[in-house]
Amino acid sequence: MKATKQRHDSVDLAWKRVFREAGWSLVIVVVLTSGLVAWILIPSVATSLETGVDAYSNGVGTYIVVNTGGGRCVPAFGGCASLLPQNVTDAIARIPGVEKTYPIILNLTTLYVRNSTGQVTMYEGETSALLGGPKGFPPSLLVLAAGRYPSNAPEFDINRAPNVQLNATEEVDIACQFCLHPAQSHGNVTDPFEATAVGSLALNPLFANVFILWNSTLMLHKLGPTLYRQTWDGNGSNYIIVKVDSVADVPRVANATQQLIQPPQYGLFTVVYNQALSQSLQSLTSQTAPLYELIGAVSLIAVAGVSFLVSLLIARRRDWEAGVYLTQGWSWREVYTLYSAYFLFLSLASFAIAALLSTFASRYFTATYNVYGTFTTFTAAVVPLYLISGLAFAIVLAFLSSYIIVRRQKRMGLDDIVREY
Repeated sequence: MKATKQRHDSVDLAWKRVFREAGWSLVIVVVLTSGLVAWILIPSVATSLETGVDAYSNGVGTYIVVNTGGGRCVPAFGGCASLLPQNVTDAIARIPGVEKTYPIILNLTTLYVRNSTGQVTMYEGETSALLGGPKGFPPSLLVLAAGRYPSNAPEFDINRAPNVQLNATEEVDIACQFCLHPAQSHGNVTDPFEATAVGSLALNPLFANVFILWNSTLMLHKLGPTLYRQTWDGNGSNYIIVKVDSVADVPRVANATQQLIQPPQYGLFTVVYNQALSQSLQSLTSQTAPLYELIGAVSLIAVAGVSFLVSLLIARRRDWEAGVYLTQGWSWREVYTLYSAYFLFLSLASFAIAALLSTFASRYFTATYNVYGTFTTFTAAVVPLYLISGLAFAIVLAFLSSYIIVRRQKRMGLDDIVREY
């Protein structure tokens, strides 16, 4: 009668060994968990914050402005265009890296200052623009610091207007900068009217030279269609906001735009952008994440080495156990399965704990930026890629450690293993 080879339940024995040697099992779990937390959490925080900062940078740091104020043209000498025509705006929009252009028209709001007898003693001109309309500021680019946006009523918003306070009522008039007609009352269209400042804009470099914003519908009603088109919808623009794809493209687009507004014809205009902010944001997005990923990788490698050494120490102090199993008819494959199952249980437990700890801890990693009066907070989150790679690492470490331990015991030979027992 042919004898059958006895099969041993290595997995069940490995499971019992986890609890029988609870102290050593706990040491491995603690060491391996710390390494997995470092690998999952640190690069995840870096990636999350990098993504947030990159999106934020591409929002606040990717704008340039074409505005009057260039010193390459003297209007009194003639030959200076007071508006950039549509073909120049189109050429700017075709520059590689330009995402969108916003052609805008700026004019003047005249503030009347009267004395106690009602006599006008001073005229103050403040650069102004429309909110909405074909040549007005898009509402999506505005952020209010206080108050609200003007409605279709005698209301306006202020942006660092030096002589206008929020909720103050002013006597005002509208003047056209480029079409050379005076304030509307001087043109015998209407008399000066009173309007109230109902909102204040947050500080923003896009509006550095714009102090008052009017509702476009209000201006249409006040001026009438003909004068409105002459004043706020001319054939061109004297203020262009250019949205660039990324922070890295800003200097190149700025230079290309400057080439399109060469003097003498367009020498009244110049390109303005916050070069320091652009460079700082680009440096932040390009240098932060690799540093975090390097720290995470070093932590993982270090803990992998420690985990393996602890595993090897456990195996060495019980080498005789493998000899006992072999003398009882176990094969080396079954011994390998025993070690693999034992370390796999510990690795999976470590991964589960590390995943929970990383998910919980990531909520406390935040970055808050205050730029131009707008607070933006980025909250980190566990990145699935690092979670999956952490699980793969835990599984590979279990089988690799078992392979190295069994290989060392094979080299020792059964006689040396039993002799130690």
